[in-house]
Amino acid sequence: MQRFRRLTTMQLPRHAARMRYNQQSSSTILGREMTLLDRCSHEKLRRQCTTFGKLAMEIRLSLAARRLSLGKERISDIAYSCRFASLPHFSRNFRTRFDIAPSAYRAHLQDQAGRASS
Repeated sequence: MQRFRRLTTMQLPRHAARMRYNQQSSSTILGREMTLLDRCSHEKLRRQCTTFGKLAMEIRLSLAARRLSLGKERISDIAYSCRFASLPHFSRNFRTRFDIAPSAYRAHLQDQAGRASS
């Protein structure tokens, strides 16, 4: 018999971030990855006033922001590797979430790094 462990509402996003995100992700796969029943994962997400889709988007955008801060990859490569269908779709979602365009975000971080090293 498989043991089911309980995750607190704070552990749920961290655990979801650790799992590999792919195009076939669904709440059922997320529940299996966390060894929770499907109903339990939906209930935990509902208590956080979110959905699997919103959680997945937040994880994808956070990963993209982190990779933009490193400044080594092209923005389009980051967008596609974070599973966005197109660069405009990525830019629109990034701007909605962070209130700044991806290119401006990267430039801002590079300016801050330049000032800090001076």
